[in-house]
Amino acid sequence: MKDTTGHDAPVARALPTIDTFGELWGLLKEDYAIHSTTREITVLTPGFLALAVYRCGVWLNGRPRLPRAILRRVLAIPAYFIRNCFGISLYSSATIGRRLKIANHSAIIIHSRARIGDDCIIRQGVTIGFAGQRGLGNVPTLGNRVEVGAGAIIAGTVSIGDDVKIASNAVVMMNVPAGSVVAMPPPRIMAPPPRAASTEPATAARAGNA
Repeated sequence: MKDTTGHDAPVARALPTIDTFGELWGLLKEDYAIHSTTREITVLTPGFLALAVYRCGVWLNGRPRLPRAILRRVLAIPAYFIRNCFGISLYSSATIGRRLKIANHSAIIIHSRARIGDDCIIRQGVTIGFAGQRGLGNVPTLGNRVEVGAGAIIAGTVSIGDDVKIASNAVVMMNVPAGSVVAMPPPRIMAPPPRAASTEPATAARAGNA
């Protein structure tokens, strides 16, 4: 099938599903364990709450139409709270692997069609989304055990291999082979701009002569 430009149109991805409640419970227990800390109550941490709502949404993808529509309205309440208060945008149409750790919250945007593998880590300020024209296939795919630093952006039809580490504030718009480290350019130290000559001494001298 061709699009209006004559190129092959992207094939729509099927929604991710969780088949049974037992499978959902198992995934939630793994998410709970990866977010457990000695300093906080795990069930109240933003990362775990965001994933719990996401997993429930994915479980609803496979339910019959009528109960799915009713339960989605109920699930929309905590989903809006997590987005607006914690700053984590995570949709049930994205494909998220097991044991994703959202290490810090705020300003995290994950495209509704993005794919993320198992055992990945995402920190605050991360954007995983499209670049240029919107499209079903114009979103990133992350492999397993990928670590994404604070403020990093991964955009476009890119594939991130397994065991990749993406440093803070890096902008990734190309494929990255497995095992690589992606870093932003080193900061430059620049001389301050020249300061305008002060007129205070001249003003004081004129006042003294007067």
